[in-house]
Amino acid sequence: YGTPSQLVEEPAQPLVADGLDRQTFQWAIEDRAGDLVPTANGLATLNWLAPPGTIGNGTMAETDGQTPLVFHQGLAEMTVQAGKDTGSIDWHVQWENLSGQGAWAVVQPEATMVDITAPDTPYIANESGNPAVFNVTVLDQAGNPMPTGIFHLTVGIIGKTGQFHDLTQGPDAITVDGGQPPTPVTVYSIAGSPGPMTLTVSGDGLPTASC
Repeated sequence: YGTPSQLVEEPAQPLVADGLDRQTFQWAIEDRAGDLVPTANGLATLNWLAPPGTIGNGTMAETDGQTPLVFHQGLAEMTVQAGKDTGSIDWHVQWENLSGQGAWAVVQPEATMVDITAPDTPYIANESGNPAVFNVTVLDQAGNPMPTGIFHLTVGIIGKTGQFHDLTQGPDAITVDGGQPPTPVTVYSIAGSPGPMTLTVSGDGLPTASC
């Protein structure tokens, strides 16, 4: 490696404006050939300009600000938590006589999958009407619950060991509201019918989930 010649940001995913997504952004000090300079150490300064609502609590101030970065063996990093508003966060890093600048995108959450949480209590097949409660949530591209939106889904049961309150195996309609607690789905055992049981959830263009 040669003399430190450039300060660059490593490729990173955009932040998702769900109020929960966290991304770690990393910078590297490189020589003219683009090789990391591992002897580049010391303090740098990170300045950012953030539209209100794009940065969440717990990481940095919610608008403009400044914080120190520590370069160790040519690398420095900062973890940022998204707010709930989309936009572009401009940043500038200064280390000795080198500087770099760029922007982090904060993008709209998109519903990508359904998550089903299995019950903690045992599902007892030899007791008629023994309930088991599953919780259904719609997740965004960061794997976090959708903060907004109303999702109309269909639940069904595969296997002869369970039924819904209406004594059928579905399909039954449920609604999942973004930004609200998970939607509970209660399945009841059928007396004398042991064996596997699968709950399926589908709809609104999302991949079918099962548990």
